[in-house]
Amino acid sequence: MAYSNKKLEAQVLLSQDISQSRVAELLKISRKTIGRWMREPNFKEGCLSGRKAQLEAALVRNTPLEDVSQVVDTRSQTSLSERLISKCFAALD
Repeated sequence: MAYSNKKLEAQVLLSQDISQSRVAELLKISRKTIGRWMREPNFKEGCLSGRKAQLEAALVRNTPLEDVSQVVDTRSQTSLSERLISKCFAALD
């Protein structure tokens, strides 16, 4: 099933951590429509992957360059966000 433009717009807005109610208001669609879309695995995954990418970008921007180079290891199976989060928690200890 092809995504409508509003569905794609909703996915982008939700991935930016905008509330479902606000997205419905902005796109002039029902809050129930957003809820129905969120129950679709592909739609929800798209929202979550967008949030994950934003988190990774924010962590990289807020981590000193020398720390990022120590964290980024292409041989590791651990995602960049998991490594950066671990690095942040280690710095707090």
